[in-house]
Amino acid sequence: MSPNRFRRRADEGSIALFVAICVAGLVIMVGIVLEGGGRLRAIENADARAQEAARAVGQQLDQAALLSAAATC
Repeated sequence: MSPNRFRRRADEGSIALFVAICVAGLVIMVGIVLEGGGRLRAIENADARAQEAARAVGQQLDQAALLSAAATC
């Protein structure tokens, strides 16, 4: 047996381990990206609903009553 044969056996499976670690890292990164995207979508949705509510309340206000109340203060 030559010394090269022992070296080759010591490296066997190292590429498979490297690929497994890289794939696991990529799966985790994809999960983080998808989770972050969902979170941003939820924040945008909540912001849009808050703006709609503020707009609806603003349209229901009586401007004349507000201006007369501000003048008396």
